[in-house]
Amino acid sequence: MTPHPERKTMRLASYDYSLPGAYFVTACTKNRELFFDALDAKLAVELAWHSLLDIFANIELGQLVVMSDHIHCIVWIMEEGSYRLHPGTMSGRPSIQIPNLRPSVTSSVPSKQLRQRG
Repeated sequence: MTPHPERKTMRLASYDYSLPGAYFVTACTKNRELFFDALDAKLAVELAWHSLLDIFANIELGQLVVMSDHIHCIVWIMEEGSYRLHPGTMSGRPSIQIPNLRPSVTSSVPSKQLRQRG
């Protein structure tokens, strides 16, 4: 497989991604490996996706699409500064911001298998 060229960030430097709104997120596997063809990996992503509602009170989940080598999802940030703690989470966890989403979604999947595409 040929390596992908360096990608440029699609984020606006001056935009605050913690503001309420809908956000479309794409995350790809490292080297575009077909990691999510495995049923247990796909189920781990779906479980982690739904568990976000137990952690962050200020979000609603839109669609999640798990492909062989990447995922697409829509996250709605409803308001600023609101969160709830789930047993086992650290106290004082911040409300969700898009840069903070990836570690939460992928915590059930080995982190070295995923990378966020900017």
